[in-house]
Parts: sequence; structure tokens; C-alpha cells
Amino acid sequence: MLNRFLHSLRSVEMTKRAVGMTVLLLLLAGQGSAWATEKTVTDPVSANHTGVATRSLTNTIALNVGWNWVSFNVEATLEDLKAALVEALPGNSMTIKSQTQQTQYNPNTGRWKGSLNWGLAQMYMINVTSDCEITLEGSPIDPAEHPVTISGGECWIAFPFNEQMTVADAFAGFAVSGDIIVSQSAFAFCTGNTWRGTLTTLEPGQGYIYHSATNEGRTLTFPVPSSQTSSGSAATPQYESHWSDFYYHNYQYNSPVVAAIQVEGEYIVSGSNWAALEVAAFVGDECRGHAFLANYSDDFGDPYPIIELPVYYNSAGETVTFKLYDHANLSQCALNSIRQFNNNDELTIYTGENHLELYNDYESSVILSFIDAPQEVTLSGYPHDGLYWATFYCGYARYTLPEGAQAYTMDADFHLYRLGTDGRTIPEDLAVVIISDKQSITLTRDSGTSEIDVHGDENILRGSDSPVTVSSISGAPHVLGVVGEVFGFHPFTGDSIPANKAYYVQ
Repeated sequence: MLNRFLHSLRSVEMTKRAVGMTVLLLLLAGQGSAWATEKTVTDPVSANHTGVATRSLTNTIALNVGWNWVSFNVEATLEDLKAALVEALPGNSMTIKSQTQQTQYNPNTGRWKGSLNWGLAQMYMINVTSDCEITLEGSPIDPAEHPVTISGGECWIAFPFNEQMTVADAFAGFAVSGDIIVSQSAFAFCTGNTWRGTLTTLEPGQGYIYHSATNEGRTLTFPVPSSQTSSGSAATPQYESHWSDFYYHNYQYNSPVVAAIQVEGEYIVSGSNWAALEVAAFVGDECRGHAFLANYSDDFGDPYPIIELPVYYNSAGETVTFKLYDHANLSQCALNSIRQFNNNDELTIYTGENHLELYNDYESSVILSFIDAPQEVTLSGYPHDGLYWATFYCGYARYTLPEGAQAYTMDADFHLYRLGTDGRTIPEDLAVVIISDKQSITLTRDSGTSEIDVHGDENILRGSDSPVTVSSISGAPHVLGVVGEVFGFHPFTGDSIPANKAYYVQ
């Protein structure tokens, strides 16, 4: 059943860009949601103009600096929302987006610019410059008065309640196999009469994007009878993230990827140290999301632990690469390739719309194939003054140079300073210039942990374990080479600086 379901998903046309390449995302615990629990306060019962008693609710939602997916459970207007934002962050710019429109606040003029369609059945993206809380008051929303029409593609939907509800209960009697529901930090999909994913509960104040597996228009009205079941989620990781500085509120959208993992051509299996493995997605040298492996063999019969990783982005069409970190062995692996197991065709993953990558089963699955960090690296240098010059960087391992070669850092005045006492050990995460008496040298991985003295002023050299797109660099990058028979650092004229090369920015 799962195999047929996943194959059917491949034919679903995913349009628009809001969550981009929509694939299985189950963001593991540790990422979590940055939303504060919505507070609901019941005010004294009042009477409306007809004399019928009504309840009044206070809907308070915490917003994180950056982008937030929100919805409301009180009968509020767009003007109410605008006023609440300005009151929470006076003198700050902010943006509200619907699925098709947006409006922006200019604190210099005190005006909102841009049109925005308003409806309490849809979710909104709100961008703020500081953490804050907004408060809206009004009568509770009657879901029957705000139905949502969902057809093929995506639909930004609100969750109009002041209490949480399971995904299965919320969409019972509505969902069909292949439907997908995405929050800002989690994801679930429907197969048969079961929802699978770490998004098991819809929360007040949060917005969601629903992807329909059928082009037939359907009307969604909350609440619905409970008939489906929700799956459990993976266990909480036992390690702190290696890439803990990632902040997903910097991005509007996410592009999830679900895949089995191979290292040196061998699958990661349940009996291995799979729980210590963490995968991160990168665009250039910028981390765009990370997650630990999850093991669903007991729940769904998956033959391998899998990665469920959202790739966050603001612009479509960026090339995504991946890194694997082993917390048990404190080592990092470099990406070899991304391959689809059933035909070994190389598979390139991009941020953006209409991209679907699904783990399936042993015979048909998406694979992230990694290789161990190389034990030896061979460099070729440029000739200058009877010696040979090259640059090098590795962020996760140290290397030893052969005799006749030495490594140097460089300060802002372009002075070179030899590392340590002999210059033959390059620490991890340090970009260097290498000078050698041979044109081709081999660097050997060093398992040592001793401190290496770095002399001189601050090192201006940078580097990355993956290619760095020039458009992602603020300033003009310079690389070592020969231009017009002049040897030295020259402005880089390509689109992407190769991995493991050093450069500086001016």
C-alpha cells in the first residue's frame, strides 16, 4: 500500500512556491516549533445587537523575529491585525503575506502599502524585526461560516480553534491518500486511512499549507468526525545539533526531502549507530536545515532509518548539497552524490516549486550517498619564485603536510604567518596558503587534537567544505592564481568558488 501510494505521489503536480519541493518532511524533535502556545481567555458573556449572548476571546500569539506562519481563532479584521502589529512593534517595518498578495508597513510614513485579501479561513505569513506578541479580541470563529475550498496544488489554511486537534481528527472524512499537510516546522501525509509524520497535532495560532492529491475541488470545514489514526513520531535525538546556529524563521518557505542514507555505498541500518547521525542541507556555505535520522521500522516496516529534512529558502532554484555528521565518532563526511537507487541516475535537488523527493522502499528509494572524509588530499600548486603555492580549507578534519611544504595564514596587510613551529599541521576550520618545494603534494589526515599556534593578526582567509556561490558573498572574493603572468590573489570571475579552496573578501 505504501509503495503504491508513494508512486502515486510522484504524479501529483505540485504548483506554486510556498513550500517549494514538497516531499516528506518530519522535522525531528530538537528543531521544534518556535510558536508560543496560544492563550485563550474567556471574557464575561456579552450580548450582540440581537440580544443573543456571545463569548469574547482574547487571542494572543507570539511572533519570532523573521517569518511566522499564523492563523486566528477570533472574528478579527485586517485592520485589527495591522493595529495589533503596530502596537506590538511601534517604529518597525513589517510584512503580512497571503497566498497571493502582501502588504508592508513603513514606520517612516506610518502607512501600509499593498493590497491583501482577507479571510479567516486562510493562514498568513508575517515578517517582524523583533520578537513580540500580538493580541486580537473578538467572538470565537464558527468554522461552518469559514469553509475552505481545496483542489489540486496547495492551499494556505487556518486552524480556527483555541485548542489543539490531531491531524487525523481535523481531516477525518476529508483527506484522501496522497494529501500532504505542512506546518512551518513539521509535515505529514495521508496513506490509506492513516496520517504518517511528525506533524501529529494542529496548534492554535499556527498556519498550514495543504497539498491535495486530487484536482477535484473539495470543501474543508472544521471540525470533522474522528475516524482516522495518527502515527507516532520518532524518538527525541540524544545529541545537541552540530549545526545549532540554524534559524528557520529567516526563511519564508521549506522544501522537505526524505531519503535513505548510504556511507561508502553501504546502507545505514537499524543495528548501526543511526541515532548518532545528523544530516544538514546547504546552499553554498549556508546551512538551510538539519535533522537526525529517524527509524520507523516498527511503525511502517521501513527497511532502513531515514532522514526527514526540510530545506528552507526564500528564492527558488538554488542548488542544495548535504553533509553528514556522526556524533558518536565526532567526524563529518563529505557528500559524494545524491542518487536514486532504482536506476542510479544522478539526482540534483533544488529549492523551489514542483520538486518531489520521496523515500519509497528497498527497490525504489531516494538515496543520499556519502563518502568518508578523504584520508589524503592531493594539491597542485602555482609556480612562483622557485616554489609552488596553493590554498586549502577543511572544516572538520586536520591534515599534515609532507616535508618541504608549510602552511600560512594571511593578515589584512597580506603578510603570511607560518602555523605552529614548523607549519606542517593544518587545524580544522582554518583556511591557509600552502608553499611547497614540489608542484604536487599529498596532505594526510591527522587524528591529533593538540592546539596549533596561529601567529600574526586575524586571518582574512576563508573557506568552505562545499562550493560557495559568488552571489551569496557580501563583497568581492579574491582567489590565488595567475592573471596576465602576475601571480597573487585576484578577483574571482566565476560563479562558484570550489570547495576546500581558500579566498578572501574585499
